[in-house]
Amino acid sequence: MSLTKFRFNSNFQLSKGGNKMAKARGKVTFNEDKCKGCELCTTVCPTKIVVMNKDKINAKGYHPVTVFEMDKCIGCANCATICPDVVITVEREMVE
Repeated sequence: MSLTKFRFNSNFQLSKGGNKMAKARGKVTFNEDKCKGCELCTTVCPTKIVVMNKDKINAKGYHPVTVFEMDKCIGCANCATICPDVVITVEREMVE
């Protein structure tokens, strides 16, 4: 059995033998009118970019969730997975 050594570089990209691997970039979209403002998605975002939009109120009378810094999204889909109302869609692409 052989072990492979991995290390994390400063951009949190997994590297093997010093070679850079592709980095994930995500795009999150929300059905804001269905969001009930439970804030569960804000607790699981590893980059802490999913936030409640306190400047907006949706059709249900809640502050909906939003992302103001989309360029920091890594496309992990934690937010979409935890959302009980299925209002979050995540698209993910790999970039060099």
